[in-house]
Amino acid sequence: MSITFHNTIVHVLDTSIGHYILSSKNLALEDEIEAFITKHIGHLFESNEVARAVFNEEGELFKMIKSYKEEDFYQFSCKIADKFFQYMLNDSYIKSGDVVVSSFTRNQENFLGIIKLNYREAFTHQMDEDGDGVATSLIKQRSIFSSNKIDEALLINKDSYEVWLLDKSKEKYLAQLLEIENHLSIKEKLVVVEHITNEVIEEHFTNPVEVITTLKSNIAEHIFENSSVPVAEVIKETFKDYKEVEEECMQKMEQCGFKDEQIVLTNPKEAKKYISHKLKTNTGVEIKLPTQMIHDIDFIEFINEPNGTISIVLKNIGEIINK
Repeated sequence: MSITFHNTIVHVLDTSIGHYILSSKNLALEDEIEAFITKHIGHLFESNEVARAVFNEEGELFKMIKSYKEEDFYQFSCKIADKFFQYMLNDSYIKSGDVVVSSFTRNQENFLGIIKLNYREAFTHQMDEDGDGVATSLIKQRSIFSSNKIDEALLINKDSYEVWLLDKSKEKYLAQLLEIENHLSIKEKLVVVEHITNEVIEEHFTNPVEVITTLKSNIAEHIFENSSVPVAEVIKETFKDYKEVEEECMQKMEQCGFKDEQIVLTNPKEAKKYISHKLKTNTGVEIKLPTQMIHDIDFIEFINEPNGTISIVLKNIGEIINK
């Protein structure tokens, strides 16, 4: 990924002091600082937690983007800072932080980036020197940024007006603040598909474990092979012996707008969560198994007992390791 920065600035949005502080100069992009910002931008393009969204074309931000010229960068960044801060003053639950506004080129496409760096608290040392030597104490620093994690950000393709939106805040306020029609992220789409399917499975199967595991295995296989989840195909594969259940599940998918959904993953690491399956019994016993093993009766067998309980038999175990 090649990124060339044109303008980058940081404004302080600390509600505890009652007003924001606008920087009068662009940020000096020394090597470590540039690497820090580049890392976060790269993650936004690759993360399955980022949603693709579209502007409300009547909204203020969209009009600002349409008329944007690079010589307007400073005024644009100040308007963004003001927009954030005024909203934050009305919602005390939104965390204080600094907002980084940047214009850059990535793979010959022009972008505007808005990244909110939320403050977190951490302890550091403080040294006071007097006639008797140096006294060291611990103090709490509040305006510390995480080097690995951001919760709120927006990337805008200035040419196509495509939007990448990350909002992991509890308030989920960015779409409203920036007048954007928010779509579900890839991760959120997968959660919806799983929820609907699991609901149908729990309703129709007395022992749903095997069917749920089949679902997870089918999802993982498609992600590994094509970095995508074709919803209709996965449902058909999961319920191939139960046509009525398949049709009911697809009806529910259609009601939620997922019937013809092809969920394309930007990061195939999402498949990792599907390669194992954890079982927990009402007696407190937990078993974690490779997903594909759960169908192999040479290794595990589920037995429905006459009294309505379930027995689990683990087979061909060569060694038990205490962890």
